[in-house]
Amino acid sequence: AAAEALDLIPRLEPDRGVLAGMCNFAALHVESDPERCAREMTAVGGPLLEQADTTWVTWLLRQLVLALVSLSRIDEAERCALRSVEHAAAFGLPVGACRSATAHAEVLTARGEADRAVALALAAVAAADHMEAVRDAVESRLTAGRALAAADRRDEAMAMFQRAAADAGRAGAMLFHDSAARELRRIGSRLSAETRRAARGSAELTDRERDIAGLVSAGRSNKEVAASLFLSEKTIEHHLSRIYAKLGVRSRVELANAEWEAA
Repeated sequence: AAAEALDLIPRLEPDRGVLAGMCNFAALHVESDPERCAREMTAVGGPLLEQADTTWVTWLLRQLVLALVSLSRIDEAERCALRSVEHAAAFGLPVGACRSATAHAEVLTARGEADRAVALALAAVAAADHMEAVRDAVESRLTAGRALAAADRRDEAMAMFQRAAADAGRAGAMLFHDSAARELRRIGSRLSAETRRAARGSAELTDRERDIAGLVSAGRSNKEVAASLFLSEKTIEHHLSRIYAKLGVRSRVELANAEWEAA
C-alpha cells in the first residue's frame, strides 16, 4: 500500500499532510533499515521534521529517534526528542506528550540513564492507558521494557514486553507484536503461551477467511487457492495477512496447527 501511495504522491501538492505521509512511509523501515528511515524522513521533513504536519510530528519524531538511537547517533536523537517535548508542551496535546516522553526515554536509555528513562516511560504507559490510546500504550510499553532491561529489572521488562505483544496481537498490529517478541529474545526470553492466547483474542474468521484458511492448511499454494475461489493472488495474500493477525500465527505451518473452526 505504501509503494502504491508513493507512486501517487508526485501528483499531489506537497503540503504538510503529504510530507507527513511520506515520513510515515519512511518510518516503516525503522527496524529493518534505520539508516534508510532516518535518511528519507529528514530528506522530506527536515533535520527535526519541522516541515511535517504539526499534529502528527511527535509520533514521527519518536520513530526518527528510534532510528537514530539504533545507529548510535545519540546527539541527533536527543535534539529530536527535545524538539518533540517542546512541541507537545506548546500545543498541549496529551497523546503528543506521551509520545515525546517515550522519545526522551529512548535517548536516556541510550545514554545510560536507565532509571530516569524508566520513570518517564512508565508515566507514558499510564497516560496512554488512561486515554485508551492502544497503539501509544503498546509503543510506550516497548520503551519501558527496554529501559527496565537496561536498569537490570528483567522481570518487569519481560512483563512489559509480554503485555505489549498481547495488546498488539489483539489489535492486529503484527509489526509491534513482532518487535515485542524480538525484545524478549534479546533478554533471553520468549512469548509465553498465555501471551499467544491473549494475542489471538476473540476475533473470528469470516466465511471467506475460513475457506482460505482451510485450503492453505491443506497445503494449497496461494495460486491454487486463488484459482479455487476465483480470486486474485493479491486478494489471497491480503486475506492471509488478516487471518494470521486474527489467529496470532506467522506461517502456514502455524496456521495448520492453530485452533479455528473450518467452514
